[in-house]
Parts: sequence; structure tokens; C-alpha cells
Amino acid sequence: RREKRFTSILGRLRLNRAYYHCPDCGYGHHPRDRALGMEGTSLSPGATRLTGFAAAETSFERSRQLLKVLAGLAVSAKQAESAACRGTGHDLPPFAQRVAREAKRQAVLGDGAAWIWNTVSEQFPQAIQIVDLFHAKERLWKVARDAYGNGSDLAAAWAAVGYVQNNRDRMRYAEFRRQGLCVSSGVVESGCKQVVGHRLKRGGMHWTVTGGNAIIALKCCILSNRFEDFWARRARPATDLIEDSLSDGNAKSTGLKPKSRPLKAA
Repeated sequence: RREKRFTSILGRLRLNRAYYHCPDCGYGHHPRDRALGMEGTSLSPGATRLTGFAAAETSFERSRQLLKVLAGLAVSAKQAESAACRGTGHDLPPFAQRVAREAKRQAVLGDGAAWIWNTVSEQFPQAIQIVDLFHAKERLWKVARDAYGNGSDLAAAWAAVGYVQNNRDRMRYAEFRRQGLCVSSGVVESGCKQVVGHRLKRGGMHWTVTGGNAIIALKCCILSNRFEDFWARRARPATDLIEDSLSDGNAKSTGLKPKSRPLKAA
């Protein structure tokens, strides 16, 4: 048995738990850490939840200070960073993951880039596709300048015609507005400034792509009132393991054979 010291919302605690080691492969682990949701961390789930919320709102150093004053939690800036960035890895690229999480939306708004609509058609083909109104206007004004201004370029005009032709079904703005749909990306761009800029672009901040994606995903959960859903989903594997452990223990006490279960990815 080995001792683990960790920080909880009640302060510093100690936990004595069993350690298992395989002499053949050299691998060892603490099953209790995984069951309690504390594998690879010195923060309890409750302390991780508070730390992650604070770190999504402000800098890691400022989070450390606020947690100390408001909750009496003694965490380092590095622990705040780790708590906010855990639990975001999957097989899909980060952008595709973000798109997939929003797959229940009714409409997708973008410019005329072909890759956007290829992604939309592949991920959720039933969604309404809308070309940003201002991108469309910008292209039309370019045609007007090229056709009637100095240095008229017929090729550029024909390129704009192709843009409108290819996106005509995505430019039914009157119909979209009657459905209460947004036809301009201005609100999205403003959201990017408020969410991404406010958290990631402060003085002296430097980010990796992985860290930036993780902290913005967490902040979006908070602003979308989905933080509790995110936390319940993140904590579910630990809960499943506890239930499995209890079921196996009851089976042993009654002499029954434990029910077989499919292996779960860690």
C-alpha cells in the first residue's frame, strides 16, 4: 500500500491505497486513483472542477490567487493549467471535434470556401447552409469595381459569377431571415473576440495549439451554460469504475460470479 497526498475542497488530505505491479511487463498502477478520478493528478475531482472553472475565466496565475482567497485552495499555476486542459483528447482533429459537438445546430454559416461546405456536407448533411451576407456583398462589389473601374478584368468578374452560381442555394437570405436564422457572421466574429481574444490574447500569454483548444473548449462550455453537463460527462468513467468495483465486491461476498463487461478505453 502506498500513500497519496492530494488537495481537496476541504484542504490537504492523505489516502492510503493498494498498488499493483506486474513483474513480467514492469507496469504498476493504483486502481483506487482511477476509480476516484484522481489518476495522474494531485487534485480531487471537486478541486479540479473549481480550478478548471477559474482557469477558463482568467490567467492560470490569477486563478491560483483567486482560489486561495475565495476557496482556501492552495494550487499552483501549473496545476490550474493541467486541470483546465485535461479530458479533451479524441481521435478526430480538434476542429473536427468542435464541429461534431455542435452537430445538432440547425444551420451552418460560412464564407464561400469549398472546404467549409465539404466538411458540413460530410458531418451533418441535413443542416441549412448559409453563405455570410457580407462575404457575398464583398464579392459582388469586387465585380462592380473590376467591370466599371479602371483596369477592368473580365476574368475576375467571371470568377465572381462562379462564386454566386456555386453558392446560390446558400444565398436565399430572405427565406433564411423568415426562419429567424442569422445570415451574417458578424455575431460569430464578435463572439470570437469576446471568448478567444479575452482569454488567449492577454499580454505575455503564449499557447500551444493543444492548450489553446482545451481552454477555449472549457470556456465555451461555461458561456453556453453547459459546464455542468461537461463535468458530468468527464466524471462518468470514474463513476462507472466505482460501480463495477462495488458490483464485483458484492458478487464476491455472495459467492456469485461477477458479470462480464466489455473492456473500456481509459
